Amino acid sequence: MLTRKTVILLELESTYGTDPVPVAADDGIYAADVEVEPTGEVLERDYYRDTLSKAAPVIGMKEAQLTFKTEIKGSGAAGTAPKIGKLLQGCGMGQTISAGVSVTYAPQSAETSVKSLTFYVYKDGNLHKITGARGTYVLNLEAGKYGTISWTFKGLYNDVSAAAAPSITMSETTLPPIVYNASFTWGGYAAVASALSIDYGNALSRRESFNAPSGVGSFRIGDRKPQGSFNPEAVVEATHPFWGDWKASTARALGIVIGAQAGNICTISAPKCVSTGVKYSDDEGVAVYDTQFMLAENTSGDDELSIVFT
Repeated sequence: MLTRKTVILLELESTYGTDPVPVAADDGIYAADVEVEPTGEVLERDYYRDTLSKAAPVIGMKEAQLTFKTEIKGSGAAGTAPKIGKLLQGCGMGQTISAGVSVTYAPQSAETSVKSLTFYVYKDGNLHKITGARGTYVLNLEAGKYGTISWTFKGLYNDVSAAAAPSITMSETTLPPIVYNASFTWGGYAAVASALSIDYGNALSRRESFNAPSGVGSFRIGDRKPQGSFNPEAVVEATHPFWGDWKASTARALGIVIGAQAGNICTISAPKCVSTGVKYSDDEGVAVYDTQFMLAENTSGDDELSIVFT
């Protein structure tokens, strides 16, 4: 079995935990660093007997975790949702489509609005099905490279079966845009930075149930704590008050635009970022600030981050 012979299909569920049967012609996605991990609670049978030998354990409550990485790219047509849009919805972000113009993803808090996903993960002969999956993600941007998203999903365990991997058809033929000419700003200041990371920070909670197969009824997004980091070149306070902002908990707006071709432009905005830590670091002889920050609500909540494809 070869590691690279791995295929992922995914589709949004209409009913939580009910397999919508994703198909290779529409629901495949390019992914890297794929790790699928079914896990179960080991229940030891530690009874006293006339021997120190242990009785065979049994596996109790079961679940599945899936981690992988994708490119950040649009569909190629403004107003048409990108492939990663389903993944963002499975992480509790709402999707708003403006026909022919844009697709916007923004946070949601109402559990009834949060989507769930079914994944088919083919590992060169084995098929792992994960239903009822919800997740979280980390955006990673580096100057001169294409952006990536690292995903973590948890869902319901299904028995592993033997199945040949299908050949996926990728209708989304756009190339991932490179992070340059990105109009990056921090509080309106055009900071010179080469790395940015935003961790959406969903807390995935397991809902246990007597009546559920394997003892797990569902997975919920019980909380989120979005935070991030970037590495602006160090400047004197008169140029931009990084230290003063940290001391006063001053909120700054973050904005960055990736790509320039219509249908493949991604704009990431966080209107209120509060610095939680600043320290000096060295980048080939140049002093930089390793800066940590938290994303706070802007006005009324569910507005601390937006990802817009145009």
